[in-house]
Amino acid sequence: MTTDYEKLVNQKPKHEKYEIETTLVLSTAHITEEDDTKLKNHHNENGGMFGELGLCLTEHEYGHLIYLTQDTITKKLRNEFSDGFIKSLELGLKLKVNYVKFDLDANLIDELPDYGW
Repeated sequence: MTTDYEKLVNQKPKHEKYEIETTLVLSTAHITEEDDTKLKNHHNENGGMFGELGLCLTEHEYGHLIYLTQDTITKKLRNEFSDGFIKSLELGLKLKVNYVKFDLDANLIDELPDYGW
């Protein structure tokens, strides 16, 4: 006999019923040390919420988690951050994920700059 739990696990999800958030995980080597410092400062000054840079982010022990919207990449952001950081966010938007997570232990992606730190 199938249990209620088994029925739930085995049914095809109806996406309108569930809220599903996706994350692109990238190496911190795809951003510069200067980017890392700016993100840490932004988090410390604004509690991670928008502020001057317009970013909503969370800092974790080995990197950053950034919430993406179509408005995330601004002219100011393009002027203040590395090409690797911007291309990482653009990749996240292209893949239609909710977040980009930069993590020390994540794999490198060939299509993105590697700043090797």
